[in-house]
Amino acid sequence: MSTTSFKKFDIKEGMVAFEIEKGKVNWQDNQLTNLVKLTQNGNFISLEKTHDNRLKFSYLYIEIGKASLELETSNLSTEQDYTVMLSWNAENRLIKLYINGELKGDANIDPID
Repeated sequence: MSTTSFKKFDIKEGMVAFEIEKGKVNWQDNQLTNLVKLTQNGNFISLEKTHDNRLKFSYLYIEIGKASLELETSNLSTEQDYTVMLSWNAENRLIKLYINGELKGDANIDPID
């Protein structure tokens, strides 16, 4: 999975949804897997499976703030397809992560120190 830069990407508010097909991600292999990275003018949104087998959703909007949330992957199976959706709203200062339509976590966008 690759890093993508979007010229029309709206860092203020939006969502991205994608499928992870069974067998594409080993959720318990202690390896870093980049799933999504959207970048624009130093701002970014990313989702990765970390070395410690967690899903990490990160958001940075330089003018507004940053947020991060992490979830365990122990309940995810390599033998199952998943639909993942990330949403963000700078005005409401909130990011959200959904898996198969179920809200799995949210986090506040805090000012950058």
